[in-house]
Amino acid sequence: MSVSGVLRKVSKLLPSLLQVVFIIVVLHLVSKGLITKARRSLRQALASHYDAHVDSLVPHHVFRRRQLMRPNLANYQKWNQKLKIPKPRFTQGKKRRHERTQGTSTKRPLLEFQDWHGIMEKRMLELRSACARLGLGLWKLDSSTRPSSPEYQSIYVPTSPSYQSLFVSRDRNLTFCPVSNSGSNWISKRLLELTEEFTRDELEERLPSPPSVLARHLYPFLPSWELYPKFLNQSTNIIIVRHPFDRILHYYRRSLENPKKNPSEYLKFGRKIVNKYRKIPVHKKQPTFGEFVQFLLDLNLGNTEEQWRSIMRKCTPCHIPYNIIGHYETLWQDAVHAWKTANISVEVPAFTETEVTPEIRKLYFSRVKKDHLLKLHEKYIFDFQLFGYNISEHLSYAHNLEESVITSTIATTELPNYEMTSDDNI
Repeated sequence: MSVSGVLRKVSKLLPSLLQVVFIIVVLHLVSKGLITKARRSLRQALASHYDAHVDSLVPHHVFRRRQLMRPNLANYQKWNQKLKIPKPRFTQGKKRRHERTQGTSTKRPLLEFQDWHGIMEKRMLELRSACARLGLGLWKLDSSTRPSSPEYQSIYVPTSPSYQSLFVSRDRNLTFCPVSNSGSNWISKRLLELTEEFTRDELEERLPSPPSVLARHLYPFLPSWELYPKFLNQSTNIIIVRHPFDRILHYYRRSLENPKKNPSEYLKFGRKIVNKYRKIPVHKKQPTFGEFVQFLLDLNLGNTEEQWRSIMRKCTPCHIPYNIIGHYETLWQDAVHAWKTANISVEVPAFTETEVTPEIRKLYFSRVKKDHLLKLHEKYIFDFQLFGYNISEHLSYAHNLEESVITSTIATTELPNYEMTSDDNI
């Protein structure tokens, strides 16, 4: 067969081949869209079923108040009457790699209750003395006024108690204010265990929602805000605090340092931070810790994300009579004695933490300018003063270098791999 004959046959078959290719591509795109849509619908259906189950556990008197907060919540009871929704299943088997426990189990020798009680009295005295000195809340002296120095005037100070932040158990006469990045998920798991809706084994698996979200449903508000003062004067009121700079570093390492592990936080904040604060190009898409600090300095912390909201703003410790002030650094020990104080006989398991060592602090805070760190201290100054924290160690690591020098150093330095433990998230 001549070359011309071959070309004629190819020219005749070419339109048919192109049509077949076109049909295959169209079918592929359509099937891919249908599969994606089906997956999305399935996720939404499962989420709706789960929400209906959880909200069915909330006492009826709370629904009236929550209708103002979540208008679509009113329909949940109707759905729950029509659907017999089983208890949500938990993911079995191995945990995902970034959720495997890599931290340190903090079950240190337990202090005697009397010794621990003395430490708690000292913490409460420090808190109430600071509130009185600052002229805030329940312990405000008649003659005390808020300090007039400039660093105080630019900070949001709550003027009333934030009762909506509290998890309340009327049966156990217990309240808890969760502080993000301070072990709040671990305490929330302990609270979920007390409800007997979850076993300890289930709590160690991957839950359908963060423990603090589940605890919010199972430890609802009191029927009226007017009931809180009397209840709080008779209950065990717990707050867990942490060094403000360690809270910030914890969030950065968990949420912004590795965009592949937490793409949602990178898309929400990381990309914006890089676009606004990166002056010198480096071959890294994630924001540096110094850039994240600059981002926080430009925020109004009076109305911001819960992840880095100040403890003063979230839990209003000068307006609520907390009688157990736990520290993240001694969380397991504080939880054991807090349960004993509240007459709870359930054993408290070990707390697995991702420890922030002096070496890790130096690695990150050496990338922050001293004047930026001092300004950040001013933004969180109430948290430092109320709970007895200082910035001497963190400040000793900060630098006075030009931005170009520190940025070029960051570009050539590898950071340690950070593995989130199951108790670290939020």
